[in-house]
Parts: sequence; C-alpha cells; structure tokens
Amino acid sequence: MKKDKEEMIEEIEDIAEDIKDNMEEEKEDIDEESTELDELKKELEEKNNRVLRLQADFDNYRKRVEKEKMEIVKFASADLVEKLLPVLDNFDRAVEEEMKNGNEDDGFLEGVKLIQKQLLNVLDTEDVKEIEAINKPFDPNYHNAIQMVESDDHDSNIVTEVFQKGYQMKDRVIRPSMVVVSK
Repeated sequence: MKKDKEEMIEEIEDIAEDIKDNMEEEKEDIDEESTELDELKKELEEKNNRVLRLQADFDNYRKRVEKEKMEIVKFASADLVEKLLPVLDNFDRAVEEEMKNGNEDDGFLEGVKLIQKQLLNVLDTEDVKEIEAINKPFDPNYHNAIQMVESDDHDSNIVTEVFQKGYQMKDRVIRPSMVVVSK
C-alpha cells in the first residue's frame, strides 16, 4: 500500500508537472497572441490613419477641382472679350474722328454710336468694365506706362493721358490701360 501511495504521489507529481508545463506553454501562446494582437492593432491604426489622410487629400483635390471649374465658368468668355476689345477701340476711333470732322448730326455717326453702345451692353452683361485711368494714381496692376512726362498740373505718379483703354472682367484685368504718367 505504501508503494501504491508512493506511486500515486509520483503520478500526481507527474500530472502536476504536466499541468505546469501545459500552463507555461499556454502562457507563452497567450503572450505570442497578445504580441500579435498588439502588432495587428498597431497595423490597423496605421492603415486607418492612411485612409484618413487619403480621404483628406481627396477632399482637398475635389475642392480644388471645383474651384478651378468655377474659375473656368466665370471667365469662359474672356478670350472672346479680348478679341472684341480692338473692335471697340475702332468704334471709339471712328466716333472720335467723325466728331473732329464736325459730323455730329450725321446719320452714319449715329449708327456707329448705336452699334458701339450695343457692343458695350453685351460686354456689360459679361461684367466687363473700363478701367478708369485719367487723373488716377498709377497702378501697375491696371496700367501699363508707356511714357513719363514732366507736369506742373499733376502730382507725381498720376495718369495724365490714356493711349489705349484698359478693361477688366469681374476681378481680372483683361487688358491694362496704356497710359502716360506724370513725374
């Protein structure tokens, strides 16, 4: 019986040893799985951050494209307006010449003025405005100085004469005024 007890104790110790070994293996497995889980969490967080950055980049791209699209629509007729400005200049010259020649009551002059007015109305619908220049301070954003002259009648850096009218469409200069500036 004593032998049976010793064998039983030995068996229990073996079983306890096996349980201990199994627990250590399980603990190692749990530690490995915990490490893997931490790595997966970190990888998921990195990918989530990447997705958020990509989404922000896409939103910025979409906004930029929308803004560019609005600019294109806003200034779609700018090229046509630029091509019409020399025609308007010629109408101005024709009216000025007829006025110089004393043909103010001439039917031809009235017809030219009507056409000129009609063209100005069309340009006005496109929000095209003449750049005011005479007696205004010179501004290189709106004026192109082609000459500087000494003047006792004007302060320095004031537009005294306009050789060619300038125009702007909405907030963009289509053609700067060609001007003479006092010094």
